[in-house]
Formats: sequence, structure tokens, C-alpha cells
Amino acid sequence: MTNWKDQQRRLQKRIAAVKLVVDGEDYKVAASNRQKGQIPDELDDEPLTPNPFDPEISKRTWEYLMGSWRTHVRACAQKASVSVKVEEGDASDAPKPQGSKVFPRIDH
Repeated sequence: MTNWKDQQRRLQKRIAAVKLVVDGEDYKVAASNRQKGQIPDELDDEPLTPNPFDPEISKRTWEYLMGSWRTHVRACAQKASVSVKVEEGDASDAPKPQGSKVFPRIDH
């Protein structure tokens, strides 16, 4: 069993991790797009924000939940903005894919 100081340290780190995502630009864009109804249907089933106050969540599970949530937030921010531009008929400003899906392009 972990001691009280370890639990407090873990709680503070988890709260800071959630705050970092919520304060980020991707989260703000995704939240705005969600309010406007501009999230594509395939991204509508969002993973919930991990609960930093749940002591039953192990470190590995926490890291997995945070990674999934961050990835989803990023996808909602990016795909929603691309789909809105395409729907408006002007995809010229949409980001162009670079490199492959597996390996990003690296300029030397």
C-alpha cells in the first residue's frame, strides 16, 4: 500500500496532466467544434476525461486512458476543421498529408 505522500503526489501529477490537455489549443478547438455540431460521426463516441481522483486506476491504466483521450481530442480538433472546410467547398486550405501514415516525413 502506498503512503499518503505518494498518493498526494500521484493526485497532483494526474490533475496537472488533465489540466495540460484542457488548457491546450486542441481541446479548445475540439470543444468549440463539438458545441457547433461539427464533430464527424465517427468521432462522436468520445472517451471521457480520465478521473484523476480515482485511486483504483493503476499507473499503466492511467497512462493508457490519458493517451486515448489526448489522441481523441487531437483528432476531433483536426478532423472537424478539415471536414468543415470540405463542406464549405474550399478544401484548398485543408492540411495536406505528408509522409505516410506510419512514418512521418522527416526533412534533413
